[in-house]
Amino acid sequence: MAATTTDIRIQQEIGAVRLWRNNYKYLTQLVLLLLLLLLYPVFEKNFVDRTFLKVLLTIVMVSGIFSVSDTAKKFAFSLLMAVPFVILSWLYLMTDVKNYELAATVFLLLFFVFATVTILIAVLSEPFVSHDTIIGAIDVYLLLGITWGIGYQMVQMFTPAAFSMAGGISTDRIIFFSDHIAYSFSCLTTLGSNDVIPVSAFAKTLVSFEAICGTLYVAVLIAWLMGVFFLHNVKKTRE
Repeated sequence: MAATTTDIRIQQEIGAVRLWRNNYKYLTQLVLLLLLLLLYPVFEKNFVDRTFLKVLLTIVMVSGIFSVSDTAKKFAFSLLMAVPFVILSWLYLMTDVKNYELAATVFLLLFFVFATVTILIAVLSEPFVSHDTIIGAIDVYLLLGITWGIGYQMVQMFTPAAFSMAGGISTDRIIFFSDHIAYSFSCLTTLGSNDVIPVSAFAKTLVSFEAICGTLYVAVLIAWLMGVFFLHNVKKTRE
């Protein structure tokens, strides 16, 4: 009887987790992404602050795995990118070897690309528009901006002169990750930025593609939301 009661309680807990995941699977990701965007500009200047950020980024990646892993294959594939990133990031913090940072950034970019595409497909596959669907669409938009920012950072690692600071800002100042993220969102929203300037031809091409990506995403998202909402109302009317 005790074993049966325990099994029932475990099944109930698993069912509760699955229910929460099905209804709020994108909410935790949204909160963590917003925290990341808010805290990164503040905590990236010294070792202790960067350690805190690595912990936060690790939590974001775990949340991303939770959001995208509706199958065992997706879970395994996301772990293949998340685990090396975590290990290499902490090795870089402990040793300050630049190759560890570069390799960690590559895995981070791959993970964010995978998470962005996977969540986008899941959102567009929803049969009707719910609060969680809208949150998922917001997640994708934030992930797009962060992913492009990671890409800019990686480009600068390979080509340090790919980006520079604007004339009003000291050109000797280090371009931090938060600078790339802020610049990425200014491109994604087509607002433009006066702080960071793409210098190399490849960097300028990436910036152009991000502006196109941001414009198309908003246009397609609005069209999809209106289409699904209309079809859902038509079905309800017929019923």
